[in-house]
Amino acid sequence: MTWPSLPTAGAFKDWPKQDQADLSRKGSALRRLRILQEDFRESIIVRICETHAQPEVRDRISKFASVAVNPARDITSTVAMCYDAGVRRILRGATPDQQAAFQELVNQAQASTKAPYWNRYAFFLGPTMVIPSVRKGKLALDLIRPEVCDIRQDPEDPMGLPVASAWSVSGGDAAFVMLDQEAWRYLDQQGRDVRPPQTHNLGFWPGSVFRLDEPVDSWWPRNYQERLVDATVQAAYIYAKLCWVRKSQNKKLLAIVGQTVKVPRGQVLDPELALTIDSDPQATTVQVADFDTDPKNFLAEIRFILEVIIESYGIPQSAVTYDVGQEGGPLAISIKKERLGHLRAAQIPYLDRGEHELWPAAVAVARVAGHPLGRRLPPPDEVKEMLDVQWPRLRVIDDPLAREALYKEQLKRGGVSPIDMLQEDRPDLTREECQELLRQNLADYAALAEELTSRNLVLDLSNGVIASSEAFGRMGPAVRDAKPQPATEE
Repeated sequence: MTWPSLPTAGAFKDWPKQDQADLSRKGSALRRLRILQEDFRESIIVRICETHAQPEVRDRISKFASVAVNPARDITSTVAMCYDAGVRRILRGATPDQQAAFQELVNQAQASTKAPYWNRYAFFLGPTMVIPSVRKGKLALDLIRPEVCDIRQDPEDPMGLPVASAWSVSGGDAAFVMLDQEAWRYLDQQGRDVRPPQTHNLGFWPGSVFRLDEPVDSWWPRNYQERLVDATVQAAYIYAKLCWVRKSQNKKLLAIVGQTVKVPRGQVLDPELALTIDSDPQATTVQVADFDTDPKNFLAEIRFILEVIIESYGIPQSAVTYDVGQEGGPLAISIKKERLGHLRAAQIPYLDRGEHELWPAAVAVARVAGHPLGRRLPPPDEVKEMLDVQWPRLRVIDDPLAREALYKEQLKRGGVSPIDMLQEDRPDLTREECQELLRQNLADYAALAEELTSRNLVLDLSNGVIASSEAFGRMGPAVRDAKPQPATEE
């Protein structure tokens, strides 16, 4: 859903006047959203009509328009993965009760399930707003996409956070919602209040913007991800053409040479139907020929498009695997995690900035709205200073045995500690929580060892719990066959 332009009266009378660039920007964002939501058949059909002049050919190919090939969604899902390893949000210097209240607030807002969408939408759609509000006594984080949103820039910091934002809504008495430095407002199509403003009186715009670009001459980016959009539509068009060709070639080419005057007209040439020929068999011959087009030609063209797009993100072809189709089939891709680590590192500073905008605003809204946790939370200014967002390392080795071998080598050099390994397995825990967990694990192990010793048992990793005598007996051959070590001089 998009809306054509802002009203020019009522609450919007002082807002910048909309122009064609604003409409184009929102229309482009909507096009990207439909690709991400796998709803872009219309764009494929437009490309078919732009490419082919004959209406009959257009209609035939359009029947095979499919969203099965969607490089933009695949690349977005692969590259925009900064939250896949989780994220830890800590208030440094906070009391245990303040930290517990803050963590409860974060969990209540379901940030762990919503944050991946902040990353994906910021990557492919553009600047995406996350607006905190309190509904039914709980913190909610509303995601506002760029195809329905407009802003009013801060005159003192035009490329920074806005002083107001407005977006379209449906399903109620309001057509627009406006949020500024003083209140929430619910407006009709003419910009008039349909209910009294809901004041917050914070003196600042209580929201955040997640974006992966740095605005220079325009707050909204121009032609955002247009290259990836165009490549996706083109690849999907080629796939539709492939399906059309395969359908038209699922039979032999039929050639009738001779007297064809009496051949009944209007017959459909289809392998499921018979063809009637009424002519002199001596003067007419029927021939068939194979005119199959190799699908590799189409797949190679799709692969070329993917290669160009992937390399535009700084990913060499050596780091990419094309998983579907042999000898050039490109309908699915995977990228080595080593290269994804570089792409993730480039995105994190932008997302970290959005996190540091969001949570002070969320705490401010919670406190002013009378949220049950509000009294236990520090003031927003302190939250801004105390907030530490920790991004766990991306796990590049999936094989647990290989990870264990690497950990042991790093441990020898003092490059890691047992806490690091534990935190890699449990990225949701802070370092202090991992230390406490390790102490508890060691205590549990010590208690188990003491219990086994009292019963004359040992824990053998290969054979489970066995008697001490059996364990020593198993060690006998190893001791017997061991080579004696040379004596060392004192």
